[in-house]
Amino acid sequence: MSTGIKFSGSFFEQTFYGEMRDIHRSRIKPGFRETAIIAEISLFLIQLINQYGSLFIFSGLIIYFSFFYDQVMIFSV
Repeated sequence: MSTGIKFSGSFFEQTFYGEMRDIHRSRIKPGFRETAIIAEISLFLIQLINQYGSLFIFSGLIIYFSFFYDQVMIFSV
């Protein structure tokens, strides 16, 4: 089940769901450990959203990523 969430920017330029583990394991440069932890937590949140459909957590995730990465985010469902 894919959410179709995409991120703009160099780090999040692929589809979020399913690609985040590959980024975490192979593509992270030294110094991006905090980003990896945030990505893992966000992947867990998105799995919860897929199960329960909580729009409140979803909107919170948008604000969360906008605050930390200062990038425009594109959502295609």
